[in-house]
Amino acid sequence: MQYNTLPRTNIKVSRLCLGTMMFGGQTSEADSFRVMDAAHDLGVNFFDTANIYQNGETERIVGKWLKNHRNEVVLATKVRGRFGDGMNDLCMFGQGWLSIAMGNARDALKAKADYITTDVDKDGLWNACKHFGWI
Repeated sequence: MQYNTLPRTNIKVSRLCLGTMMFGGQTSEADSFRVMDAAHDLGVNFFDTANIYQNGETERIVGKWLKNHRNEVVLATKVRGRFGDGMNDLCMFGQGWLSIAMGNARDALKAKADYITTDVDKDGLWNACKHFGWI
């Protein structure tokens, strides 16, 4: 497996990222565990999920698997859209949220963004976080 170092860190992530969107839907928990085990055995240490995948079931399954692999995997997630009525079930584009576009984003996205940062391969995420004082 080939790895890249995340900019400004010593964290190495596999060039392949395991998408988990169907875990808990078309893919049972047992099969999801087998997929994550196989990916892990091949050296994949970068997994992607989101709060709305299968109404949160995907994150529950991934979290359960991570109990035994927490220090071995880098988990990327997103907050996108409301899926419940609880006070923590926030919509990413609700009032008070910012939309940030990378410098290499499509013009239509940049036109709607509150802030446009540099290209993602030129530390775009880092620069946006610095700009807003988050780091």
